[in-house]
Amino acid sequence: MPESTTVGLSIDKKLISYRETGYFGKATLDYLSDDEKLRDFYGLRPEIDSFKAQIEEKAANYGHRDLLVSALKDQYAKAKLKSESIDALADDKTFTVTTGHQVCFFTGPLYSFYKIISTINTCRRLKEAYPEYHFVPVFWMATED
Repeated sequence: MPESTTVGLSIDKKLISYRETGYFGKATLDYLSDDEKLRDFYGLRPEIDSFKAQIEEKAANYGHRDLLVSALKDQYAKAKLKSESIDALADDKTFTVTTGHQVCFFTGPLYSFYKIISTINTCRRLKEAYPEYHFVPVFWMATED
């Protein structure tokens, strides 16, 4: 049997900064560059290392899990879905990573898939970084604006 080989493509690429694209406003660029003038307007940076403090804050203030689980089960009862993710929310070591999207914005439905996949991947990365916790991706559609 012949030895397998991998054929690869060589692609030249050039990375450009958000600023160089000309598509982002000053506030967005300042946020992305972690400008300290904006730090009073948000809590923690969306970086894996920042999530430990976020987990601790949410754990100290996260009540009524039983009410949440009950409401979600009622809401999805007719859908006959597996409720493993909903059941997981009853555990105080479980947290949600939530995103949503208005279908008409940016690339419409395509961008929704990107956000869903990104949220799932964020949950996976968080599980690797914080194996003692569980993370459930949540996506909501802003369809009634």
